[in-house]
Amino acid sequence: QLGFTEVRRRCEQEPELLQHGPAYVLYALMDNVVDRYFPVIDRLAEEIEEVEERIFAGQTTRAQIETLYSLKRKLTTLDHATHPLLEVAGKLHGGRVPPICAGLHDYFRDVYDHLLRLKQSIDNLRDTVSTAISVNLSLITIQENEVTKRVAGYAALVAVPTMVAGG
Repeated sequence: QLGFTEVRRRCEQEPELLQHGPAYVLYALMDNVVDRYFPVIDRLAEEIEEVEERIFAGQTTRAQIETLYSLKRKLTTLDHATHPLLEVAGKLHGGRVPPICAGLHDYFRDVYDHLLRLKQSIDNLRDTVSTAISVNLSLITIQENEVTKRVAGYAALVAVPTMVAGG
């Protein structure tokens, strides 16, 4: 959903919380923005699973590595986008909370908890991508070694008759 009409509707439906003024609107905006990241994480996780399935189905190619690096860049971008929110949300629920946000500690704590979960998901997916890259490279190396062994075997088969004929 584009825009923030959902945030406005939510604020209008909770007039007792809207009495907190701009702090509640800030919370509602932050909560809405953070919630929008979860479907993105889910899509990236699905893409990673698809690539892993192709890798283990024997489709180990350099293109898979490029796809995995692309996914890793997306995860890094997502991390850069969410990290500042994590810092801000952390300051709004504990310690020296700005007076305007004083009555909404629990709400900002909720946003902070969601951001922590998001960060953990991003970190886990990045680890998964790194592992998948390593596995893919290892499988490519194994395939190349098998080809090299076959070529060496064929060369040995051809070398013996050549030595006999040449001798």
